[in-house]
Amino acid sequence: MTTVAVAVVSVALSVSATAAPTAQQGCLDLTRAHGLNTTAIMQGLDITADQKRALKANLASYNSVRGWPGLDGLDLTTEQKVLVQKRINEQVAAWNAHPLGWPCAAFAHRARTVAWVKAKLIANAFAPASLRVTSLTTRQIQLRGTQNGIDAWIIVARNGARDVLVELSSTHSGGGTYRYTLPFVP
Repeated sequence: MTTVAVAVVSVALSVSATAAPTAQQGCLDLTRAHGLNTTAIMQGLDITADQKRALKANLASYNSVRGWPGLDGLDLTTEQKVLVQKRINEQVAAWNAHPLGWPCAAFAHRARTVAWVKAKLIANAFAPASLRVTSLTTRQIQLRGTQNGIDAWIIVARNGARDVLVELSSTHSGGGTYRYTLPFVP
């Protein structure tokens, strides 16, 4: 039953949409955070195999929900900790070099676009009270909503002069990416 309901989202939204071309890399990312490149961070460190395993385990949880344990308790020297932290900071800076939704164009009329997307979702059986904007940047709009009891994430990015890409996903199977031509510049 759950899979059918999510499939309804995909089919219902695709009725007036055209198949979306492959989205530009980054336009529909939920976050700029990625996993750390542990090999690059540990390169050239003069540490034991046990320290390598412990450091790699700590670095693997850098963006995890449970939290990052940091560099304490790994028996690293002060210089090694400074070098590791510097390498982490460089990778995080690279992730954040561009705004969320880049390289897609910035929205000219975000509020109007949000209203249009919400109306489209409501027309496709999303509960109006469940629709809420969770992130609103210059290049991307993120919403959460519920359709037939199923939570969905909706990401909107501008794809052209009057086009937007709308990506739907849920914890259940289903969803997809759709391109819409709007009657206004989004």
